[in-house]
Amino acid sequence: MNLDQHLRADEHNEESSTPREAHEVNVVTDATQEQAAVLPPKRGKKGKYQGQTGPRSKRGKEQSSKNAKMIHGLRAKKLLLPFEDPLEYEAHMQRVMRILNPQDVIEIDIAHAYGYAVWTSPRSEVYRQSVAHQYIEQIDPSKIAKKLGFSSLHCLSAPAFLKDLNHVITPERIQLAQLIVNQHKNLRKGLPQEDYESMDWGKAVKLYPELFSELAKWIAKEGYSPPFFNEEDGQIQAEWLNDHECILKNLTTLARFLDFEIAFMDRKPEIRAYVEQLFWQSHHFVAQGIGCGDHFVKVQNLTFTQLERLLMYRKMKRTLANKEEEVEEG
Repeated sequence: MNLDQHLRADEHNEESSTPREAHEVNVVTDATQEQAAVLPPKRGKKGKYQGQTGPRSKRGKEQSSKNAKMIHGLRAKKLLLPFEDPLEYEAHMQRVMRILNPQDVIEIDIAHAYGYAVWTSPRSEVYRQSVAHQYIEQIDPSKIAKKLGFSSLHCLSAPAFLKDLNHVITPERIQLAQLIVNQHKNLRKGLPQEDYESMDWGKAVKLYPELFSELAKWIAKEGYSPPFFNEEDGQIQAEWLNDHECILKNLTTLARFLDFEIAFMDRKPEIRAYVEQLFWQSHHFVAQGIGCGDHFVKVQNLTFTQLERLLMYRKMKRTLANKEEEVEEG
């Protein structure tokens, strides 16, 4: 064997010991590559984030985009929120464009940015108002009644309008309520002690018509059945006449309710001060309101920034135009 044959033999030994082994290695390599192309890539161990690729279909991606809970809509990526009117927004943008009168593409973009910032800035105020109203709705009227000095029995009948500071009771209604309360007091004074059966309710209705007329409305509002008066003859229903204690109980509850109507308008400043105190002490409002307020400030600053951009751009255009005129004249 000459030198060339020895060299070729050494090269063959480095790749494989025999041509058959070399062929088997190539076959195994090709099969492995083919299997790797068919099998999906291995993913890491599924944890909080590993192995989670999210939806891949169009429908799945649309559904996934709605997973995040929108609290106040101040950072919404959509141009308009679902409850905002596109026609109102278009009219708003037309007014902005008419006032700013953009002259080129850059000015149009700045005007659009300004108009959108102005459009979204009230969202913060609306959100804060909704948080405030939500908290007011959660206040127990009995707490207000107790703060005003009403008895514990009155507090059990405290009406919801105590926390509605926009509620108005007319002077005529207050006068009627005072009359009915006085009639109830006179009725109780003439009531036989522990002898409800001897009470002449027909005579009481004639003596105190306003009291029992209001009682009939109260019973209807509370959903009791049957109605207090018979529609045919206007007399008290037999079912009510057989339950004197229930009549007296409803009369007492009605009188307590009317006490609140009588006092509400005069005591409203005290109620307002107490509700204000509860409101500002609420951790719920502090937790949700401050961040919203910070963003409101940022939106307001953004609106002025857009106006400054527009003014600077127009100033730059005027400067360039003046220089061009000077060059042409020179």
